[in-house]
Amino acid sequence: MIRGKFSILIPLVLLSVAGIASAQDKSAAPPQSAAGASVPGGAPAVDPKAIIAARHVLDLTGAAKIGNQIWPRMLELLKQSQRGIPDKAWDEIDHEFQSYFSSDDFLNSIAEVYARHFSEDELKQLAVFYETPLGKRVVESLPAISQECMSIGATAGADAVQRALRRLQEKGYKPVTD
Repeated sequence: MIRGKFSILIPLVLLSVAGIASAQDKSAAPPQSAAGASVPGGAPAVDPKAIIAARHVLDLTGAAKIGNQIWPRMLELLKQSQRGIPDKAWDEIDHEFQSYFSSDDFLNSIAEVYARHFSEDELKQLAVFYETPLGKRVVESLPAISQECMSIGATAGADAVQRALRRLQEKGYKPVTD
């Protein structure tokens, strides 16, 4: 069935589309650092102090743990799509990726993203917010909100794929669905 075949891809596609849809077209403007300065060569400069501030925000929000929270579900989807692979192989892969998602390399990569979008001062302000009662409530509520939104997005994405394939069939095309 089409839905089962696309069930792994749909959340990833939706996240990509959401990122693209929310991004503004900045192709005409030169790249800028978190502080707003143009950067030669096109690569955004990342302030090391902003990375430190971003790591603090990641710790406060629990985002530093997000990889290890998402990985078990990703692993289950992989196991469902790749039947016949022995448990020992999955255990090795699980260990490798659990280690990766909690590594400094991974967390610093995420912190660099924050540091490219927010200045050190803005990150410090975010940290202050996340230390307030409302900020803590936001952090506490976001996993449930995210899960509900992802469920809505996955359902909408699966429906969109089905509808698009039907439209193609109506137009005389024969989309591959196996």
